[in-house]
Amino acid sequence: MRKGPLADVMERSVARLSRRAKSGRVTHPGRSVCHARLVLRFRRVTLPAPREAEEEPVKVSAIHLHEVSPPEAPHIEWYLLTTMAVTTREEAKQMVEHYTLRWRVEDIFRILKSGCRVEKLRLQQAASWHQAITLYLVTTWRTMLMTLLGRVLADLEAELIFTDTELQVN
Repeated sequence: MRKGPLADVMERSVARLSRRAKSGRVTHPGRSVCHARLVLRFRRVTLPAPREAEEEPVKVSAIHLHEVSPPEAPHIEWYLLTTMAVTTREEAKQMVEHYTLRWRVEDIFRILKSGCRVEKLRLQQAASWHQAITLYLVTTWRTMLMTLLGRVLADLEAELIFTDTELQVN
């Protein structure tokens, strides 16, 4: 991928958030916001089928992003694979944008599964799932909002997030 034709050079603001263990201890201090120059390359590739499977090889679009002259180590390098056809640099850039949202989607499912424990509901009807997920997604969205704001504005007043009634509930 590194030797493939250059499609574009992208500029992105990048920050690595600090990581915390469940105990709250910081396990990785993070990295301050910086502007990264990323070289973008893409092409269509064929992945061979597993030897033991009787399936056909799979054609995918491969996208490679590599940071040019990173200010600090480690540098950014992403290899993205998608079954969607990527034939233009605009499509490749759009796939990169989709990928940057991936962690938000992962957070949604983590909160639904671990925080809200939706799997323990064991609902049988689609209508019941629809109602439950509708309610839990509101909780999930607010949890994500508080988490993201808490990382940036640690001293945020609770009144900005919660109503007076919600603050009075124990």
